[in-house]
Amino acid sequence: MATEGPVNLATWTSDDSVGTIPWTDPDNARLSDLAFAAADVGTDTVMLSLRLIRNGELYGEELAANESLPLTEDDIQYNVNLSFLLTGADVKAANFGVVIQISGSDGESEYLKGLDAAFSVVPDTDRISDITIIVRAMDQFGVQHVNLTITYGPPPAQTVSDVEKGLGI
Repeated sequence: MATEGPVNLATWTSDDSVGTIPWTDPDNARLSDLAFAAADVGTDTVMLSLRLIRNGELYGEELAANESLPLTEDDIQYNVNLSFLLTGADVKAANFGVVIQISGSDGESEYLKGLDAAFSVVPDTDRISDITIIVRAMDQFGVQHVNLTITYGPPPAQTVSDVEKGLGI
């Protein structure tokens, strides 16, 4: 198995398909610097949602349901076992990325959507076994950056099942 990353997501937007509180300066989530994207949702902030996006659509399970955000700058790490369901072509596509949504006493944020992870080394036909997502959160309602690292390798060997053997396939 090989790894690629960490890589940043190149394009960030505040997606109003959910939530009511927009993110200010969403593109600030792109780089690891002192600037950050923010959604002022009030106090008692939690991360409602962290999901992968594949082909421009939500993909896979919820990763961060109702997880408290740190009061100060800190990294939150998520390890996602993908069981080789995604390919190199999937993660290299411009419409692959993540969405984040937070909630607080004043309501729910829109999706903070990051796309175009710019993976370049992984072969298109290799399979992704794991993705590590690191969210650098700041001051309860800000995201400084998000980066992704993938673990990949050739597709698992195919085996002929007993049923296929019995059918002569």
